[in-house]
Amino acid sequence: MDDTYTVQLVGGSDPQRSQLQAFLEQLAPPRLEVVEDSPEAEGERPQVDVVAAIVDENPAVVVDCLRGWSDRSPRPLLIAFHREWPLALMRKILQAGADELVSMPPNAHELELIFLKLTESRHPRERGRDGMGRVYAVTGLAGGVGMSTVSANLALALKYTMNRRVAILDLDLQNGGINLSLHLDPTETIVALLEELERLDSIRLETALTKHPAGIYLLAAPKRIEQADLVSDVAVATILDMMRQLFDVVVVDCGRHVTDNTLVAWERCTQVLYVTDQSLWSARRVPRFTQLFTSLSLRGVNARLVLNRFVAGSGATRDEIAGAARAPVFACIPRDDRLMEALQLHSEDLWRVAPSSRLARAFEDLARRLESPDATPEAPRFVERLMSAIGVRT
Repeated sequence: MDDTYTVQLVGGSDPQRSQLQAFLEQLAPPRLEVVEDSPEAEGERPQVDVVAAIVDENPAVVVDCLRGWSDRSPRPLLIAFHREWPLALMRKILQAGADELVSMPPNAHELELIFLKLTESRHPRERGRDGMGRVYAVTGLAGGVGMSTVSANLALALKYTMNRRVAILDLDLQNGGINLSLHLDPTETIVALLEELERLDSIRLETALTKHPAGIYLLAAPKRIEQADLVSDVAVATILDMMRQLFDVVVVDCGRHVTDNTLVAWERCTQVLYVTDQSLWSARRVPRFTQLFTSLSLRGVNARLVLNRFVAGSGATRDEIAGAARAPVFACIPRDDRLMEALQLHSEDLWRVAPSSRLARAFEDLARRLESPDATPEAPRFVERLMSAIGVRT
């Protein structure tokens, strides 16, 4: 579930406060509980997370209010709203302690980014050891095994189950299948950032992201195939580092081709998930990947085998897949053709359509185990072992 913040409105006229309150309450995520300023003594005011101060014709009132809130401990986030910001007024409000200056009427994307930063300060434990967000790369050497589906549903599971702030970077630059899996039609793609690399900041990055209704974000692949060659490894490194500053987790769909862009992503990874399906042909390609990955000597990065579209008692067994891949199966995602067809026909995600399904639970288990510091290969469930032994299809 999303964080809930208490927002206190101060200053401004009654219509201005009503307008701002209506705007804030429809902003999601996060959830905002808006309260009015009270006539109580300043020292007796209840603690709030955010103070939203509307600057009107008498800015001195708001200046005094901001100074009072600025001295409190713990100190709330102080946001000042005004129709326009002349330099003298801007300086006065900042000196009074305002953290953010927002023009009226406010912009939803700008406020979402402000609250994203607030959430980051509230949850520092969810960052990696270097203080940056973690990166999970999804890759493979065989096509048609469901890498985009795994990437999309892993990101959603991290959001729904772990309440992580999640973004997806689509590095399958020629195919760009993530937006189809998420039923998104991006206006901007990674191409929009290529001329901004030297001055790239969080605001510019945010304008290129496409938001999913669940609250995750997508930096989409180019819309045209020929634009894929414009994306360099330097661009990927710069953009991915900026994304790691804003999000707890970045899921990277690397596609089936190993390029310089792929290596840049792997260098920043905590886990690399190699996706295979329930075929020995696909599993026998895994040692080629393992040999390459081992030769790179990436420190602190683990490569994990994910068995996708698995049906116990049908085709190659789990042990046979692991033997052909010469690697243990880290996670097993069940096959559910009927549910996947329903997801293709409807614009809602797996957790909206079938939150209690085996497929949803499998992705939730994968998300939890990736976030665990002591992640180990998943043990086959008893029922799966039994079905495999007697040859019954589940």
